[in-house]
Amino acid sequence: MIRATLQFSLVISLGFLAAIKIQGQPGEGKPHGIVLRVQSIQQLVQNTLFLLESMGKLEEGRQIENVLKLMIGTKGLEGIHTEKPLGLYGQIGANIFDSDLVGLIPIADQPTFLALLDKLNLKAKKGKGEVYSMEIPNFPFPLFFRFQDGYLLITVRTEQGIKEGKGGPKDFFIGGKGNVIFFELNVASLPEDLAKNLVPQIELQLVEEKNRKVPGETPAQEKFRQDMSEFFLQSIVQLFTQGERVSLALDLDRKTGDIDVSMSLSGKKDSDLAKSIDKMGSLPSLGASLKGKNSVFHFGTTLQLPDYLKNDFLANFLETLQGDLAKEKDAGRKALMEKFLKAVTPSVAAGAIDLGLDVRAEQNGKFSFVAGLKVANGKGLEEVLRQMHKALPPMEQKNMQLDAFPLKNGTMAHKLLVPVPPMDVPLFGSGPLFLAILDNKVLLSGGANGKEALEEVAARPLGKSQALEFSMALNAGAPLLAKGIANAESLAQKAFAKSPKADTWEIKASGGKELSLKMNLKSPVLKFMSLSGGGKK
Repeated sequence: MIRATLQFSLVISLGFLAAIKIQGQPGEGKPHGIVLRVQSIQQLVQNTLFLLESMGKLEEGRQIENVLKLMIGTKGLEGIHTEKPLGLYGQIGANIFDSDLVGLIPIADQPTFLALLDKLNLKAKKGKGEVYSMEIPNFPFPLFFRFQDGYLLITVRTEQGIKEGKGGPKDFFIGGKGNVIFFELNVASLPEDLAKNLVPQIELQLVEEKNRKVPGETPAQEKFRQDMSEFFLQSIVQLFTQGERVSLALDLDRKTGDIDVSMSLSGKKDSDLAKSIDKMGSLPSLGASLKGKNSVFHFGTTLQLPDYLKNDFLANFLETLQGDLAKEKDAGRKALMEKFLKAVTPSVAAGAIDLGLDVRAEQNGKFSFVAGLKVANGKGLEEVLRQMHKALPPMEQKNMQLDAFPLKNGTMAHKLLVPVPPMDVPLFGSGPLFLAILDNKVLLSGGANGKEALEEVAARPLGKSQALEFSMALNAGAPLLAKGIANAESLAQKAFAKSPKADTWEIKASGGKELSLKMNLKSPVLKFMSLSGGGKK
């Protein structure tokens, strides 16, 4: 049954390759428009078994392994070599299906592979130059292939692309980094007609969104939504017209247990896209400066809105606060609201979103946290806070203790006596919160060592820009997950029993020479996710 399924899959694969016009060879001087490298079947199987074992599904993995051992003989998997990588390369056409691509399938034994084609009722006819032709059922064009350097080179419609001297596997696999999967799209080589065909279809969808009426939406909110749609469209157009390369890679190291996924985008030199990506890598980041050595959860983001979205964002903010001002009848409160509006407007007008949160595990078994927000007018916000404090009733003033202690730079930090929810006391304790407003940032901390966390972060300069940064230590931070996952701590103990510190899961997006998105996790994390999948509350 499995053998029949494999044979059927081969027919489907050949049909897919035939459906795309597979031509174009390396060595012709033109960079590949598309590159796909996939590690060998044997390595794929080993990595799959490793992942299944990591997820606690060892029995399923052994069943797959036993079946494959029966299927793979001395002449390979029906003549296909299982220890060599597979590949695909070529140029993308304006209509996708007119693309010029070449498929590379490793061959262990040519007669066995040809016999497989006969068994599948696919009659291959040998022609000049060792090129075979073959008809695919229900497909109007012939398929051509040739054996070279231990590989099958496959194309369709015409044999021109695979003639001898057109390059081949040796050229293609030189320089490969051994990724599990590597995909690269040379955006700069895409035909202009492709964008002309795709963009109008996307634009039609966005026009519907822009014209959609949302009940209760204010004019400022409507304009912001419409401009977001326009921003999305322009980003797609910019990708096609100014993009250089897009890549995706999956890596797995069975020795260290590291699983890495990375994506990248680069723009053409001196293009607006390249400049925007470079700027993302040069922005100072508050979120990146919050992370502590004992961090178990970290999130930070640093983004700069385009000018027109920045103006829309400010308009929405002003519209909301001015509406609240108009409703306020108390003269004193209204005056404070006006001062707050004046103090916070420069930060909103800057169009910079820079914030973060870091949770740390302390030696006493509890946790601390520190959160931060970058601002443009810290002094103004501090002044408003002090005026708000004066306006509070005496009993409430006691709960906001101004100038509780000085920071290293002379800024006075404040203590907030806020009741901690009973369910959070075992995690963070019942201590106060701490607030500090500096020239360029507002910091709030709490928990077991909240004061120390605030002092530490307040003394740091802004960090290296990260558009997005997320990390979590699932074993050390398991108690934090108890609200959403039943028995989170016991599941973590089971998942990380052999390697307690191999519990990290990280995601980072950053700019610079290229826009990159990277994710890394340790293999025991998969086991924890598998175990906790059925334990969600």
